[in-house]
Amino acid sequence: MAYVAVKGGEKAIQNAEALLQAMRRGDKHIPELSLEQIKQQFALAVNRVMAEGSLYDEDLAALAIKQSWGDLVEAIFLLRAYRTTLPRLYYSKPIDTEKMQVQRRVSSIFKDIPGGQKLGATYDYIHRLLDFKLAAEDNEYITPEIVGANGCLPTPRTIDTLNQEQLIQPEKDITEPDKEPFDITRQSLNTPTDRDARLQNLARADEGFLLGLAYSTQRGYGKNHPFAGEIRIGEVEVIIEPEELGFEIAIADIQVTEVQMVNQFKGSKDLPPQFTRGYGLTFGYNERKAMSMALVDRALRAKEYGESMEGVAQDEEFVLYHSDNVEAQGFVQHLKLPHYIDFQAELNLVRQMRQERSLDKDNQNIKIRLEEAQDYSNIFQLNSLAFGQENEAELIEKIRKSDRYIPELSLVAELDSKIVGHIIFSYIDLVDRETTLVLALAPIAVLPEYQNRGIGSLLITTGLEIAEKIQIPMVIVLGNPKFYNRFGFKPAINYGIKSPFDVGDEYFMVKFFNSDRHKYKGKVIYPITFNETN
Repeated sequence: MAYVAVKGGEKAIQNAEALLQAMRRGDKHIPELSLEQIKQQFALAVNRVMAEGSLYDEDLAALAIKQSWGDLVEAIFLLRAYRTTLPRLYYSKPIDTEKMQVQRRVSSIFKDIPGGQKLGATYDYIHRLLDFKLAAEDNEYITPEIVGANGCLPTPRTIDTLNQEQLIQPEKDITEPDKEPFDITRQSLNTPTDRDARLQNLARADEGFLLGLAYSTQRGYGKNHPFAGEIRIGEVEVIIEPEELGFEIAIADIQVTEVQMVNQFKGSKDLPPQFTRGYGLTFGYNERKAMSMALVDRALRAKEYGESMEGVAQDEEFVLYHSDNVEAQGFVQHLKLPHYIDFQAELNLVRQMRQERSLDKDNQNIKIRLEEAQDYSNIFQLNSLAFGQENEAELIEKIRKSDRYIPELSLVAELDSKIVGHIIFSYIDLVDRETTLVLALAPIAVLPEYQNRGIGSLLITTGLEIAEKIQIPMVIVLGNPKFYNRFGFKPAINYGIKSPFDVGDEYFMVKFFNSDRHKYKGKVIYPITFNETN
């Protein structure tokens, strides 16, 4: 990828940044948003930025939202980038969501659940209409009295009821003794991977991406018929155990959203009909994201349950490698950078292709055929005129008289019964521990008045098609790389094939006809007929 520095752009960049800062601030007569206002009144945005930024810090998330001008993906990038600068002092113990101080807890599979349902703050039961009262300032709302708070008492999971009857696939403890859990913030993700790595990826995946995939699983692309087994939102303790102390310490209470979806499963050869589950856990009040995460988690377990792969949400590689909005926005937005060199190359290629297409129409009457004995004098004259000397014409005559001549690979281009072009392929040797018979493309010629009309390209293309059928591994050519690269020729030195000529590596090229290219190497030796011709 080539980028170009633009002269005189430094001042423009400084002005662009200053303009951004001014527009982000807005009218100076309107009070500036404080971080506390963002934390309190845009809490769901703060929660999303913390979850996808992989850092639980409301103040920093609010700062990122303010700095990014309200662009949450940019805010996530800022928070993620800052997190990479922080030292890692400890790993926490796994959080215990059964001991959650529940703020919201609902289930769609049972009306009465142990510990009771708790609606909490939700849009679920109100009209989704614009509330114009919010346009007024100084609105005051009274927080209702919280009844039946569970404190820190354990709250059993709803789907444990299904566990008791063995109606739901039990979760397996796949943790190997002494094996460190996968850490997506420090390890490269490779597929296929284990569920712990998948869940970490999904936990910080883009919410919109997961939402779309979750929706697809219910529309036939994954055969999901899900139920919300349990959704719980609340605060849990974060606990560490420093080695130097030898005992546990609670260092913080954080808000999380945990979701367990219940899905139908018809069973397989090894498993009886039962329900299965998908799991979602995110920072903050992040219900839609956690539900989507749980649905995609279940879809990604298709292989585990022996299900057919019918939807993109079941494709582990696609989901995990395209879920991160930090990576995605980087790839998309880099297209705004100067690509002048790349585009000029593409522009020249398109112009060349258009010219060749036009020439192809002109060349529809050109006939490519095998040379015949009565053509020899015309071929000699053609090569002499094309090269301005008789050396190449004499070489062709010597090749014909040798055991390196291949009649089906000496071709002429004929237009209106006139020979206007000629190409010849002949045998040469690739010498290493063993000697391999390969082909040389040389010489090729077109009458001067017919050059630059695509006739040479037509001869090469036809010759290569014939050459591939005689089961020779490769063709060697010495020539202009800008021309021969179009036909698949690459520098031979890249494959350990050496030229007998003192020329630049880029001019001595090879084209392979099979996939075993890396087993061929050595030095190319041309027959004495080539050496006799200067």
